[in-house]
Amino acid sequence: MNKILILLLLSGTLSAAQWATVTVDKAVVYSDTEMSSPIGFIKKGKRIRVGSKSRRGGRLYPLVIKKKIAYIKVDSVSTSNKLVNLQSANIRVRNSDILKNEKRVGVFYSGYASFIGIDQEASFSNDTYSDDLFYFNGFGLRGYLSKESSRTTWRVSLESSSTSTLKNEFYFLGLSADYAYDLVKFDNYVFRGYAGLEVIPFAQYSYDDLFTVNGYGGGLRAGLEMEIKFQNSFGFHVDSGYGYKKLFFILPESTNINEYNPSFNGVNFSASLSYAY
Repeated sequence: MNKILILLLLSGTLSAAQWATVTVDKAVVYSDTEMSSPIGFIKKGKRIRVGSKSRRGGRLYPLVIKKKIAYIKVDSVSTSNKLVNLQSANIRVRNSDILKNEKRVGVFYSGYASFIGIDQEASFSNDTYSDDLFYFNGFGLRGYLSKESSRTTWRVSLESSSTSTLKNEFYFLGLSADYAYDLVKFDNYVFRGYAGLEVIPFAQYSYDDLFTVNGYGGGLRAGLEMEIKFQNSFGFHVDSGYGYKKLFFILPESTNINEYNPSFNGVNFSASLSYAY
């Protein structure tokens, strides 16, 4: 009866066996799963057959030694299954990194409907007033950096925008950095609020084809953004908020005015498409 039982155990073990290579100098072989009775050693590099299913919570592999069931530590050998598991773990880590540190880059169209603020006494023209509405059209690039475990997102935008109203033409190139907080966050939908600063390293002003001058400026802005993700790669963004800009120009001597520093304040919005990489 005992021989029949041993044969059944051996046949079950062999049918679900796998090749393994000893990776330690001396792999201890035990007679029981309690590892209380070492019965010998197997040298490093030796190729052996072990069971495909581990024992004792994944610590031991069964093997056959002289027609008897014995056990060897999982950490003492390397199997093809362990290699597959390691590769799968690496893939999971890479996928996890993508999700935890999401980077996006996109293109956007922007609009900015604003009133101009000027000092009439310092203005060289009598046809521009503080209640005149200027509408800027712009295009640009925008990058996003966010973490899956956090509700914060950083936005960086490079924008080229211009407007032409009456005899005034304005153009600026702006670089802005926004800090955003996710108010609502799901896997494929985010609704966030943001606030940021804008630096305008280059601005240009023309008046009625009489002259064109270059300048610079800066600004502030805050608003809300909605983001919809498609298969975690492509994204569609719409945002709207309030923006303030201040520009600084030195006018030609013929105008008899040294400085011209208009400001703009109003509603801005943008629509963009992004891609996660």
